Amino acid sequence: MEGTAIGHVADMYGVPSVVIRSISDNADSNAVMDYDEFERTTAINSAMLVLNMLKLLSLKI
Repeated sequence: MEGTAIGHVADMYGVPSVVIRSISDNADSNAVMDYDEFERTTAINSAMLVLNMLKLLSLKI
């Protein structure tokens, strides 16, 4: 929900934007990983995505 508002306002002002979200599985005993592991993995994956996006953008400049 919050990402939609950010994207909408950015679009209204002609500012490119990206919202990075993470989807988790069930938060019960059937979860593939515990919260701490999920948080670490998600943070690393998100950071790698942003760094790769910045590299690609720098190639276009």
